[in-house]
Amino acid sequence: MAAPPRPCRFPAFEQCQIANGTTVITAPVSKVPLVSMIAVLDAGAEKDPMDRDGLAALTAKLLMEGTERLNGAALVDAFERLGATV
Repeated sequence: MAAPPRPCRFPAFEQCQIANGTTVITAPVSKVPLVSMIAVLDAGAEKDPMDRDGLAALTAKLLMEGTERLNGAALVDAFERLGATV
């Protein structure tokens, strides 16, 4: 017979605002040597200027094409070395 599930206690959230106005919400767990982050930005197609429909989609697509220093594959590799995805 299986044991009953143990209660799960999620850490309390902490919220602060950094110098550039971005709100940061954290849930610290000091017993685990791991950092995980999800960035949720108030952006996207809804924020495109009226005369520039598609700007957010184009920006996202071009990011994966690369930058002046890194082509798209090198940029993905750099993100992966950090354990990040886009």
